[in-house]
Amino acid sequence: MGVMISQPAKRRIKFDPEYCRMCETCSAICALNKWGLTGTAFGAMNLDLDYDSVDVHIGFCRQCPAPSCAAVCPVDAIQYNVEKGIAETDVEVCIGCGACADACPVGAISYIKDIRKAAKCDLCGLCVQECPTKCLAIVEITKTGREKAPKSGKGQGND
Repeated sequence: MGVMISQPAKRRIKFDPEYCRMCETCSAICALNKWGLTGTAFGAMNLDLDYDSVDVHIGFCRQCPAPSCAAVCPVDAIQYNVEKGIAETDVEVCIGCGACADACPVGAISYIKDIRKAAKCDLCGLCVQECPTKCLAIVEITKTGREKAPKSGKGQGND
């Protein structure tokens, strides 16, 4: 049961809450692209919005070096993709048990009951591309675990 991923991720998404306007475009574009579903509840980006305090917390896969989601998956649906340099979910193998979502320490995996699958970011980059305020960026990760300068994003030093 579960696979231990020993290769560190090479990329991940970086988020700058200072520029986020809570529009949820990232979640909506993710849901539409990945699942063909409309609505922000179906994406791999989990936004926790507090409109009273104008505070936003975003849950997206941090590409952990030893992801607990992969370790608990009973069918090994989460594997390291060498070409992409990330841990990703094979939705054809996923049985929708939700164990990965429960195990994720940052709440980055959504269980989508409509299709009985787990949604985990695959770094397709559409959320970064479509974000109107550019508060998201894809960053490269060095072998020591540090982030290199982002490829895009206003809030990430690319004004």
